Amino acid sequence: MPSSASCRASAGDAVDYGVHVEDITGRKWAEEALSESEDRFRVMADSCPTMMWVTGADGGVQFINLTYREFCGASFADVQAGQWQALIHPDDAPDYVGAFERAVREQTPFRAEARMRRADGEWRLTGSYATPRLSPGGIFLGMSGSLRT
Repeated sequence: MPSSASCRASAGDAVDYGVHVEDITGRKWAEEALSESEDRFRVMADSCPTMMWVTGADGGVQFINLTYREFCGASFADVQAGQWQALIHPDDAPDYVGAFERAVREQTPFRAEARMRRADGEWRLTGSYATPRLSPGGIFLGMSGSLRT
């Protein structure tokens, strides 16, 4: 509730000042609930034995779970900005990456298979499955997917 008042300076001139008071309790509760929800998601995702990943609307990686990181021997930073593509076998990469980019562009489900390099250097056939993530208003937010060996 904003309010203002006046007072007199030592010379008798009026000096105005304003005060703004806002109850942010609801916003703080919402921030804490969001943080708790994010923490809960990360714990659940990191305990899942399936590789999981999330992208933004541009297809850039926003999250990979612990199983993904351990399987590939890669950190989150390693797979950002399209660097995940280096983990796909060179013979499989053009079709796999093309199908992924098409799914992001068309905002449609993604299904593909490719050999993926494990942390020990061995190639393993993986199946990728992803669905578009949409906001409550229907805006495309990116893809949410999993990889199975």
